[in-house]
Amino acid sequence: MGFSQFELNDYFTGSAFLAWLRMDNLQKYAGHSSNSWHQLQFQFVKQTIQRMTDIGITPVLPAFTGFMPRTAPLRFPSAKFHYSSDWTINFFNLISHYYACDLFNEMTPPISDLEYLTDVNVGIFQIMQTVDSKAVWVMQACLFLSSFWTIDRVRNYLSKVPIGRLILLDLYSETLSQYLLFESFYGHYYI
Repeated sequence: MGFSQFELNDYFTGSAFLAWLRMDNLQKYAGHSSNSWHQLQFQFVKQTIQRMTDIGITPVLPAFTGFMPRTAPLRFPSAKFHYSSDWTINFFNLISHYYACDLFNEMTPPISDLEYLTDVNVGIFQIMQTVDSKAVWVMQACLFLSSFWTIDRVRNYLSKVPIGRLILLDLYSETLSQYLLFESFYGHYYI
């Protein structure tokens, strides 16, 4: 994508805060990790995935959520960016068809229009399909705990992803079951 090391350093957090970076909540906090550290992490991930597949575990791989370095608008001037508080390597396509992607995690979508919500969600799924025609999207359902997510908004948001190609993780269901409120996620698989 052409980002310089300086731009990447301005994007990545210190290793203790990578969870927040990966949830699209934080950039450049508490330092950054060296390029050699990222290379070691990549080797570790490859080894972990190999061990998982060796024992019959199907890994769920990260998908691209659209969270970009702050300098991305300079690199892609014709793209439209919304500000809020290489996608996958071909190597991964041989391993799993499950991709984790949590849009609007702990944030409110910038537009509440039903058509926008539908288009954003189906757009992410279509991008997954361009990389892997058998892609299954794995998404946390806890975003629907926010009062923003009305029944109509959730129904529209999920409506264009084919049944069987989306698994929702109802992570807080022991206390506040979202599947009850949203009609078992309108036919989509959920855990």
